This record gives sequence, C-alpha cells and structure tokens, in this order.
Amino acid sequence: MTQVLQYTVNGISVGAIYAVVALGLALVYGGLRIPNFAHGAFVMVGAYFTYTVVADWGVNYWLAIPIVIVVMGAVGAVQEVAWFRVVRNSNTLVLILVSFALYLLIQSIYVVEHGSEVSRSLRFPLTGYLNWGGVRITYQRLVVIATAIVVVLVMGYVLNRTRMGREIRAVAEDPDAASLSGVNVSRIHTWVFVVSTSLAGIGGLLLASLFPIQPSLGENELLKAFAIIIVAGKGNNTGLVAVAFALGVAESLATGYLSSAVLAQGLAFLILAVALLIRPQGLAADPRTTG
Repeated sequence: MTQVLQYTVNGISVGAIYAVVALGLALVYGGLRIPNFAHGAFVMVGAYFTYTVVADWGVNYWLAIPIVIVVMGAVGAVQEVAWFRVVRNSNTLVLILVSFALYLLIQSIYVVEHGSEVSRSLRFPLTGYLNWGGVRITYQRLVVIATAIVVVLVMGYVLNRTRMGREIRAVAEDPDAASLSGVNVSRIHTWVFVVSTSLAGIGGLLLASLFPIQPSLGENELLKAFAIIIVAGKGNNTGLVAVAFALGVAESLATGYLSSAVLAQGLAFLILAVALLIRPQGLAADPRTTG
C-alpha cells in the first residue's frame, strides 16, 4: 500500500505540470481556436531560460519565477503579433502548419545551440523530504504541486471574475459579436498568447525542477495537453485539471509496476482513448452543452 501511495504522490506532481501546460494550451486552442503546436516548444524554452537565469546568471530560484513569467509573456506577445496575427483568419489546416513550423524552427535553434542529446540539470534550492507513513514527498515535488495549485486558482479567478476573462470568453464564443460589443479582439488575442506562453514557461520551469533539460523537452507534454483538453471537454478547466492529475497518477503507477516509461505512457494514452470512446463529449463536459 505504501508503494501505491508513493507512486500516487509522484504522479500528482507530474500531473500538476500537465495541468499548467494544458491550461496554457487550452486558452489558445479553446479560446481562439488555434491548435498551437508551438506551445510545446515554449515549454522547452521556459526550461532552458530558467536554467540560464538560475545557473548562468546566478539569480535566486524564487526570484527567477517572476522573471520567467514576465519574459515568457513578452515572448508570447511577439509570437502572436509577428507570427499568428497574419494567419488568424485562416482555416485550421493552415494554423496547424504555421504553428508546427514555428515549433520546428524553435526546436532546431535549440538543437544547433545545445545539441540534441546533451541535457542539463537545474539544482533545486531545497533538499530533503517529508515522510508521511513511509511515503516520501520531496520538497521539489511539494513546490511543483503548490505552484500548480496557485496557477490554477489564479487562472480560475482571471477567467471568471475579471473583465479580461469575460472578454476572452466572449471572443471564444463569437469574435464578431464581441467586436460589435466593443471588445478589442486583437488586444484579447495578444493577451491570450501572453498568458498562454507564460503558462508554458511556468510548465518548463516546473519540469526543469524535476527532470533534465534537453531540446526534446515539451514534446510529450504537448501531446498530453491536447489529449487532456479533448478528454476533459471544451471550456471546462476544472475537468481539465482533474484529467491532468489523473493522467499523471496513471502514468506513475504504470511506470512503477511495468518498469517501462514508454509502455506506461502508451497505457495512459490508451486509458484516455477508452474514456473518450465511452463519453465522446468529454468526461467533465456537461452533456446538455454538447451538440
């Protein structure tokens, strides 16, 4: 039983990262109808930038967090204005190709700069762990979980209790009607990319806190984020977070008992596929809102 609880705790910390990455992707994918494959690349960029700030610049880890958020947000604004604004009204296939091209461009730059196999490890400022009934929870994983919870709560407040959140939801529902109501659609598009890319950066920071950093970082997280959004159901961030945590725990249990990370990931995706077959509208979606 202790082993099961240990795997569960480890899975919760990984699921927390999935939740942050998926929330950022959901803002663009669900809100602006842009399947932004480049989101995974910005997760990787966030991890590398965190390493640069902490290891190369010597900035305190805790101070690095707001720096990463602000800088990645600025990168998100540039991403929208310089890349996606041109093709905003294009069909889905064009948007997929454009976002995938950006992903490949960014990853190629980092492969040339850092090599495809070389990895770096970020030294976390807190060492040690808590021991609850034989279950060890490292301070690293506690910080990851706590950070993810804060991000989820802040995002929930922004989307549901602020004017910007209402405008984002209005643009997601009907951009033309929102524009006629006085909403600056271009500004909202930019802000959505700012927040989304900041979340990708936070996801990268959290990944860098637990795992080695390399140019392929973010690939699996992107695929899982898309799967989480689809399974959770459109526009249900609460369900999204629940599915993300469930996926993390399922992967951790499978990895622990199958002793194969690749097989465990395949099994986790199989579980998501079966869940979607059983409930096509999404596990957490309200059936009354689906067509």
